[in-house]
Amino acid sequence: MKKPLIIVTAAIIMVFSCSKDDSPTTTELLTKAPWQITSSIIDPPLVVEQGTIIDEVAAQSGCIKDDLWILNSGGTFFRNEGDTKCQPDYYDVWDMGLWALSQDELKIYEYELLYTYDYIEYDILNLTPSEMQLRFYFFSDSVTAHSVTRTYQHP
Repeated sequence: MKKPLIIVTAAIIMVFSCSKDDSPTTTELLTKAPWQITSSIIDPPLVVEQGTIIDEVAAQSGCIKDDLWILNSGGTFFRNEGDTKCQPDYYDVWDMGLWALSQDELKIYEYELLYTYDYIEYDILNLTPSEMQLRFYFFSDSVTAHSVTRTYQHP
């Protein structure tokens, strides 16, 4: 009776001691490759002189749609022109700054260091090896708050 119990116990110990979580960390998922925006839905839609914007990406020209967001594991980020530049003499990198994850890894904090010096807090809605969905908020005037849900994929 002891021999089968020892064999079963040994098998259980082997299974649990050999099991290892090979899932990538949030930082690894964010920094493994550049991200390209595929949609940017504004809710409620933003009314501007040229009309109403529901999806920022759909309203942009092709030279902006292929821009890349590169998050580095050291806490820096870059946005670059991608394959198509809007102006041939533009710099490849058009934005850069610092980023960090919240302690619970549910938010990305971004501080832009070129031009605007904006601070943006993104809620991470979805993050897989191939897709990322983020949400942030802004005011278009002193009263109207908008949420922006952006979806990114690796090019």
